[in-house]
Amino acid sequence: MSYELIFSPIAEEDWKNLPEELRADFTIRLNELAEHPTRNSRPSLCPPYWPNHQMREFSIESNGRMWYCVILFKYMDNETELWIAALGSR
Repeated sequence: MSYELIFSPIAEEDWKNLPEELRADFTIRLNELAEHPTRNSRPSLCPPYWPNHQMREFSIESNGRMWYCVILFKYMDNETELWIAALGSR
């Protein structure tokens, strides 16, 4: 079963602000998360991340630079959707 991904307004803004060269890799990771959220995540650490969320961490190498990336999300009560709270890269 694949979960539907619902983006928060913050995550939508984060997507717009992602460097263009990271978007394809983020799309792959989001699709993997939708397919297997428990396999591809762990509880978020607070701080620096929001409490009571799950997180998917990964690295992307692009143009000779290594990016640390995170997808912060929650399971929705209906157990068919994931609420994508925020995306980050540095």
